[in-house]
Amino acid sequence: MNTKNEENEDNEENCNKLHWMLYITPLAFFTGIYNWYNGLKILALSEWVLVASSIYYWSKCDCQFRRYVDMTIVQISLYIHIAYIYMYSCIIAFALYIFAIISFGLGHYFDSNLAHSFVWIFGCIGNVILTKNISSNISSNILSNISICNLESSSILENVPTPTNILI
Repeated sequence: MNTKNEENEDNEENCNKLHWMLYITPLAFFTGIYNWYNGLKILALSEWVLVASSIYYWSKCDCQFRRYVDMTIVQISLYIHIAYIYMYSCIIAFALYIFAIISFGLGHYFDSNLAHSFVWIFGCIGNVILTKNISSNISSNILSNISICNLESSSILENVPTPTNILI
């Protein structure tokens, strides 16, 4: 059975080399690009800052200060995303974030980076669904406003005299 010192030495050895979690991190970078493309700049920036803080932490994951920075950024990003979920009532994205939070807890409970990787997977899938939901809501609102404008303008134009109306 490993002692606490042996476990700490194993963790330090794993943290001093390139950690495999860095390969999952770009998922959020790509969902940030998707958000930026759809005009959701705050969501995009929160995801890019999250990617930067995660790279900062996972590149030397035995440093407690880096962990605190990363966890603070994760919480801020989560609050931003939950605010957007609330504003646009995207239940599916909320459910995926709940799965991500459960994966985070399981990762701590079992001391498993594999379980922690599902935080990224569920979170990024939730981000894509949230962005798609928001952009479809925005585009449907724009289209409904355009149709209202067309209806209003057509009813106004019916009362304007034209040469054919005057002659009859």
